[in-house]
Amino acid sequence: MRLVIAGLVLMIFGAQARAACDPVPSTWHLGQPKDASELPDSPASIHNPDADGVRALKAALQPGEKIFPYRGFTSYNGQAGGTSGYAIIRNGCVVKTLIIEAI
Repeated sequence: MRLVIAGLVLMIFGAQARAACDPVPSTWHLGQPKDASELPDSPASIHNPDADGVRALKAALQPGEKIFPYRGFTSYNGQAGGTSGYAIIRNGCVVKTLIIEAI
């Protein structure tokens, strides 16, 4: 009986983990993947005042993983909107982003 309950709990948590995936938005245009070493350490050099955001993005990387630059600007009735920055993408899911520009 305990084995059945444990199996059900694992299935529920597994389904929730898959449902928590944020897919790459269809409006994003991804650039070539970059090594974390290519991401500037100085937030001022990437027009982002949040130094913790740069460190958090680098800390979320797994060994050998790349950072994808993205642009997600679109036009709505003649008005521009969206963001650009860097993202960690794993298995088609957006894990973490660093927004550099937002309109």
